[in-house]
Amino acid sequence: MRAPHPVYAVPVIAAFRAAFSVEVLRVPETAAFAFLEAAGMVPVNGGGVIASVAMDVRSAGDFGKDAVWSSLFHQAYKSLSENHIIPFLGSIPLRQLRAPAIQKFYNQLRAKGLSPKYIKNIHGCLHRALDMAIKVEYIEKNYSSFCSLPRGGEQEINPLDKPEQKRLFDALKGHEYEALIITAIFTGMRCGELIGLTWDCIDFDNGTIYIKRQLTQARVAGAPFEFGSLKNGKTRTIMPAPFVMKTLAAHKEDQEKKKKAAGDLWDEGECPGLVFTHADGSHLSQPTVWKQFQKILKAAGLEHHRVHDLRHTFAVNSIMAGDDIKTLQENMGHYSAAFTLDRYGHVTATMRQASANRMQAFIDAM
Repeated sequence: MRAPHPVYAVPVIAAFRAAFSVEVLRVPETAAFAFLEAAGMVPVNGGGVIASVAMDVRSAGDFGKDAVWSSLFHQAYKSLSENHIIPFLGSIPLRQLRAPAIQKFYNQLRAKGLSPKYIKNIHGCLHRALDMAIKVEYIEKNYSSFCSLPRGGEQEINPLDKPEQKRLFDALKGHEYEALIITAIFTGMRCGELIGLTWDCIDFDNGTIYIKRQLTQARVAGAPFEFGSLKNGKTRTIMPAPFVMKTLAAHKEDQEKKKKAAGDLWDEGECPGLVFTHADGSHLSQPTVWKQFQKILKAAGLEHHRVHDLRHTFAVNSIMAGDDIKTLQENMGHYSAAFTLDRYGHVTATMRQASANRMQAFIDAM
């Protein structure tokens, strides 16, 4: 371990403010490296320090490889640091930052009513910066690793049952969102994946859909919509039921007619080739889809459901239809089959019980 540099005592607040002031950080580790750089912890030119946070991407590549971090995540990390990390930890010198202070920080966030998931995001922001400091040998330990994060139970899934699905389909007939909802409920795609789906990712000849990105917007006023990576970074190819592909083909034909009728008024903006759009060709947003979905549910006489419940409905339908957990995991884009089994294991347990009951009925009838 090299000798401590005198500027290591820079307060965390200065490091975070400078590190997240760059416009776009190209790799995840760049943010952490910029954190160190901005704090004056990267010796150059015979002991001087780098004053700018505009890091040489070639150097960052040694740590970040070919990972990509869009401006969406830059904005998210910037927001977490400015709204939470800086106010609480900002006055503590970096080399004096220890687990008790970080744990107290997490505990107070929970006491303020922040959700376990949101606190986990804040932890990720802080942990990444400190982890990078270890890689470049400027601190010895990442004390955030020794802290306990609050645990929250998974939000209960609420899939639509068969009668509810039938009522939903009846209400969808002829609706402008019919193709989107049908695709959602029979593919399990996430909302961001649906509104970011482009026609070049649909192979009608082979009956497949290639899911490689989603349409997102940072939670910052005025932030633009942009294509971003998938939730866990894993692209996937799915093969929906022929009914879904026929629905999409009909939707494509209808969209072409609308585009031709609109002429110059058709406006795809910065997101060309989208499958699901507004009437003028512009992109949808998740809040818009949510609002329209609530109207459709009301018209169908159904209780409130989240758009994400359509994804759960697909999962339950798939299991009931006989899909194995590994196939479902791949279709859903989960990071592991274990997660899928944990999430929907109760469905398979119910099926096993039903199977046992049928066998018992068979035995009793003998």
